[in-house]
Amino acid sequence: MTEPSNMTFRQTLGLTRPRQGLAPWWLFWLLGVGSIIGIWLGWFSGAGRGVSEYSNTLFWVSVILYYPLLEELLFRGALQGALLRWGCWSRRKLLGVSGANLIASVAFAAAHLVYQDPLWAMAVFAPSLIFGFYRDYSESVYYPIVLHALWNGSFFLGRMFSAAIS
Repeated sequence: MTEPSNMTFRQTLGLTRPRQGLAPWWLFWLLGVGSIIGIWLGWFSGAGRGVSEYSNTLFWVSVILYYPLLEELLFRGALQGALLRWGCWSRRKLLGVSGANLIASVAFAAAHLVYQDPLWAMAVFAPSLIFGFYRDYSESVYYPIVLHALWNGSFFLGRMFSAAIS
């Protein structure tokens, strides 16, 4: 692992190849379980909504590509990366979660208060910790971007199915 104070700008943002040794079965497990939970939560929250909002191609491009890319570069790349670069935030851990991940996840959930009610904004905190864990572990934002895209896609797919049936 690169010493945090000697990280380059690309390393700080996590725009590097993921670190070797990441157990692929964990990633696949998270992709599967995360998809099921995302669909279930989407189904639960989608009742009573119109299906027309989910038929827009731009909507799906936004939730699967644009938002995960932008949010992960901002929160996991810039914010968590800068905190990791300062060093002390990468060494302090609570139940395996780095201080950098915890702060970035709190900021991520707080940013969701702009468009979501407080309960749903708080609900993004747990997935954010998982995205941040993979940022810390892989030293890259690529896995968090993929996980975030899958989470958003499965969540809104569940909402769309729920809206179509109700």
